[in-house]
Amino acid sequence: MTGKFYIETFGCQMNKGDSELMQTSLKGSGFSEADSINEADICIFNTCSVRDHAEKRALARIEEAKRSKARPGRLVVVAGCMAQRIGPDILSRGIADLAIGPYQSPLAGKIISNYLSNKGQKEFLSQDSEDFAERLRDDLIQNRDAHPWHKFVTITHGCENFCSYCIVPYVRGKLISFPSDRIVRFIKDLAAEGFTEITLLGQNVNQYGQDSGDIPFYSLLEKTASVEGLIKVNFLTSHPMDFSGDIVRVIKDNPVISRSIHLPLQSGSDRMLKMMNRQYTMSHYNNAIDTIKKELPDYALSTDLIVGFPGETEEDFHETLDAVK
Repeated sequence: MTGKFYIETFGCQMNKGDSELMQTSLKGSGFSEADSINEADICIFNTCSVRDHAEKRALARIEEAKRSKARPGRLVVVAGCMAQRIGPDILSRGIADLAIGPYQSPLAGKIISNYLSNKGQKEFLSQDSEDFAERLRDDLIQNRDAHPWHKFVTITHGCENFCSYCIVPYVRGKLISFPSDRIVRFIKDLAAEGFTEITLLGQNVNQYGQDSGDIPFYSLLEKTASVEGLIKVNFLTSHPMDFSGDIVRVIKDNPVISRSIHLPLQSGSDRMLKMMNRQYTMSHYNNAIDTIKKELPDYALSTDLIVGFPGETEEDFHETLDAVK
C-alpha cells in the first residue's frame, strides 16, 4: 500500500506514545510520512478529551482537513480519546472516514490498508482485553523520537482511579500493566541501540503491577536504572495516593534516575480533594514531600493545580495557596 500520511497529536505524553505506534505501523504497511498536512493523502488526528476546549480545537482541525482541496479524496482518521468518546457521531456527521480508539492505535497501518482496499469497517473502538494491541514492539526500537537519544517506554495503559473531573478511565479503559520482564528486555534493547535516556510512562506509574500481581513500580524503576548504557531515567506521572518512600529510596540509590518529581496536588483543601475523589489528604501529601526532602539532598518538585472546581470556596482556594507556599 502506498500514500503519504500525516499525524497531528493533541494532549498528553500517552498520546504522543500512541502516535509513535501509529507512525511505526503505517511505515510498516508501506506508507510514507508527509512533511506537512497539505502533502498528506491520509490525515490522522490523535485526539484528547481531557477538556472541552481540546475537543473543539481537534474538531476544527479535522473539519478543516476534510474540507481541504489540497488532496481531493484524502482519508481523514480520528484517533485517540475523542475517537473513543464520540467517534460514531463524528463518522455519522461525515467529518472523518475512520475512528480508531486507543486500544487499536498500534494497528493503524493494517486498519487503514484494509479500509483503502475494501471500504469496510469504519469503527475500531473496542475496549475488550483481546483487542488490546501490543505496545512494546521491536520495530519501535528503530524509530527515533525528536531527540534521538530518548525514548518513551509505556509501562501501563488506562486508569481505574475515577477522579471526579477525569475522563481517562472511560476513554482509555482499565489499568493494564505490561509484563516487567518484557519491559526490561525492551529497555535493554533500546540501550544496545544507543538510546541513553528513557521515560517510563503511564497515567499513574505508581500503580504499576497492582492489576497483574507483577513487581511494584519501585522494583521496576530499580531494574530499569541498572540497565547498562542508560545515563538518565525519568518517569511520568505519579499519583500522591501511591507515592511511597520505597520510590524515593530507589531514586536516592540510583544516580541515573531523575531528581525531578512530578506529583499532582490538584487542591490544598481536604474537602476539595474528597470531592475530586483523589483518595489522599494534605497530611498524606505533606508526608510524601517530607520524605523527598529527607532522602534527596537535590530535587525538583512540580505539580498540577485545579482552581475554581465546582463547590470551591474562598477558604478552599486559600488552603491551596498555603499548600503552594
